[in-house]
Amino acid sequence: RKGFRVRVFERDAAIDAQGAGIQLGPNGVRILRGWGLEEGLFETGSMPELRLMDAPSERVLTHLQLHKLIQRFGAPYQVIARADLHRLLRGAALKLNIDIVRGARVETIEQSSQGVRITTNQGRSEGVALIGADGIGSTVRRWLCPEASLVFSGKNSWRAVCPLEAAPDALRSRDVCVWLAPDAHVVHYPVDGLRKLNIVAIIGGSQAPEGWGAPADAHALVSQMRKWPQGITQFFAALEWKTWPLMTLDGLTDWTRGPATLLGDAAHPLLPFLASGGVMAIEDAAVLASEAAKTSGDIPAAFDRYEALRRPRIARVQKASERMGDIYHMGGVMRLARNAVMSATPPRLLLARNDWLYGFRV
Repeated sequence: RKGFRVRVFERDAAIDAQGAGIQLGPNGVRILRGWGLEEGLFETGSMPELRLMDAPSERVLTHLQLHKLIQRFGAPYQVIARADLHRLLRGAALKLNIDIVRGARVETIEQSSQGVRITTNQGRSEGVALIGADGIGSTVRRWLCPEASLVFSGKNSWRAVCPLEAAPDALRSRDVCVWLAPDAHVVHYPVDGLRKLNIVAIIGGSQAPEGWGAPADAHALVSQMRKWPQGITQFFAALEWKTWPLMTLDGLTDWTRGPATLLGDAAHPLLPFLASGGVMAIEDAAVLASEAAKTSGDIPAAFDRYEALRRPRIARVQKASERMGDIYHMGGVMRLARNAVMSATPPRLLLARNDWLYGFRV
């Protein structure tokens, strides 16, 4: 879209449904619409409301009417299956003649006279720039900054997907529902045309195996949910779960080295308490493309400018997400105080607290 010839090296040979669902705030939806995906998002995504629940008491703390975000920000809050979003992005890329090489595992990276040269299991490739959008275990990051290291946050993510009709009444909702409990919370919402229920539990504990989604023992999860409603824990015990540790990144001094830079989780893995990790990668891509188009081929200057613009934004989102995690996982007297504040605060004021997040424009 900005006049560059692009080649994408995708490690996976095929799209799979890992992650199952993704939440997209208006700031992300607005960018995706600008990329021509509005019709596809409307057809495959949904526009839910948000309910916050206290799990031990099963009480609704507040109900936020997310459809009102359209009036405020010009775009909705949507949820969509990750596989559907991948398909939409791939279709848009192919229309722009972007070359997508699947099953390509990057093995070596080196700077060259032309820019950057990589070797994959399928051969060599050279270009004027390299963008590492290769996730939390980024190969490009290890080359850029070998001293950077992942640090366990103290919490693990558990995910399951089931038919919506199989869920108990307490979970069978069209909305994004967040259940709060001491040192834990659960988020669930329907995907795949309201046919499936995507369930994510975030719970403190010892570190799960690294990687995206090791098979997990449901009883290990349920044993940490003693104060939850019995109907929910019995249902969870019958599901097939995958788990992975939530990690933060330490020691990454720079995202950029000359003609190479990082994007998304490769640069800044986020804890999931604002449901904004995917959208931050979308924002990164939009800002990076905009800066690259402004600099008349000076890629290192464009990448430096991109990093300078994005770092303050990401730092604020990271801090806000960590704070929201503390709020979600409160116990004892603090839990009771949180519940009282959430219940007493008008929903419009709770929504307004995220204006800085959803109102961002590239």
